[in-house]
Amino acid sequence: MSSSQDGLFPHPGGEQLPLDVPDTEAVLPLDMPQQFTDATSYEVRDKFQEMVGRDLLGPWDGETEQFKPRAMGPRERYLVGMLGPKHVPKSSVDEADTASDTESSVHGDTKGEGGGDLPEVLTPQNLGRIWASSMGLSFAVDADIDALAVTVEWGQYTKQETEDEDGKKRSVWGRESIVFTPGIRLDSEPSRRIPLTAPDKDSPGVQLAVAVRPRAKRRVVELTLINGQNELPTNGDAAWLFQARLTVTALYGVAAVFVPVDDPLDDLQAVADDPEEMHLRLLYRHQLRFATGRNVAVHVHREDGARRAHRLETTWLPAHDVPATVAPVGAGTLLAEAQLSMDALATAGAAELRAGLAPLADGYSSWLDERAAEIALSPRCCARRGSRRCSPHAAQQSASGQASRCSPIRTPRGTPTLSRHSGSPMPPWPRSVGTPRSSGGARTRR
Repeated sequence: MSSSQDGLFPHPGGEQLPLDVPDTEAVLPLDMPQQFTDATSYEVRDKFQEMVGRDLLGPWDGETEQFKPRAMGPRERYLVGMLGPKHVPKSSVDEADTASDTESSVHGDTKGEGGGDLPEVLTPQNLGRIWASSMGLSFAVDADIDALAVTVEWGQYTKQETEDEDGKKRSVWGRESIVFTPGIRLDSEPSRRIPLTAPDKDSPGVQLAVAVRPRAKRRVVELTLINGQNELPTNGDAAWLFQARLTVTALYGVAAVFVPVDDPLDDLQAVADDPEEMHLRLLYRHQLRFATGRNVAVHVHREDGARRAHRLETTWLPAHDVPATVAPVGAGTLLAEAQLSMDALATAGAAELRAGLAPLADGYSSWLDERAAEIALSPRCCARRGSRRCSPHAAQQSASGQASRCSPIRTPRGTPTLSRHSGSPMPPWPRSVGTPRSSGGARTRR
């Protein structure tokens, strides 16, 4: 046998073949230089959120996406946003009658003498559905609103024929976008169902349930999308609704017709003598809730500062922008002349310290003056005037000192008050009420 050590295994003829070893090692794709498009951190975050939504909810590859051949169905591909069909309970007795009894030849027939009927076994699958078949939202409008526009959307996946690269026909899952735009009347029967895919409300199909309840001077409306289709024996995913969504607007245009469900400025006269309740309403006077979701969240569209919404939209992946608390520094701000460098303050003299820190006290004093101008719009002043809303004229009077009869809200002992003490450059202010901030700042989603 040859003594050469260049081979790995000996050849049957006594020779070893050398291995083909490349001169250079293979470079992995992630080790190669990458080319990135210029983008801000906000754009990167928004793009990442959009990709996560497409991956979890879908559709990943567009409104008319098609899965690859032999790929699993959409129920295995996506995790959220699915509404199952009407579950048909199956009897365990019927299944047992059709099943083969492999032990009857040995132990005899259990249904003969001394035998008994097979008991009915109640399981969660037999008792009813084990998945969500409906979702919706409830909201409130004024009593004079008689109609609304609703858009119902979902994706339907069915088996479709396509050709592969070799020209062979393949059966794949394909998506079709389904959209209905029924207008709903609020002044007709209080509870009803609108068939969307069936000829009538008693036939299996997708339906939109509408319920209207009067409350004071408003109407509380509840819309529910129901998947009432029957289960399919094969290709069951075709009876499911994917990426289902409801959108509600005014009948014509983009009028702001949706009122808060629980406005802190409502019924102020009833709680005018409760200091704690009035204090809480002051703190949360800008926190408004316009809708409640059923098995789903609701995204509210409204203009900045508006107390009414013009569009409600269900979402399976809710997101919220949390503005960062950033001090208003830079040219044109109250702290433009402030010295915020600790190194500079450590070596500054008395005059320099006064000049560098005075803008902090002056800016805080100006911010308190702005808050004092809002006293005329506080719940206490509105309650005293017997009005649910205060006019801008009252705010102007408060800013000029003419509305001094509306004093700050008195709170229980030990609670910080919205008062300003004369002679103090930095008067106390409750941290829960708010701190000076700019309109900009980094955004954080949660």
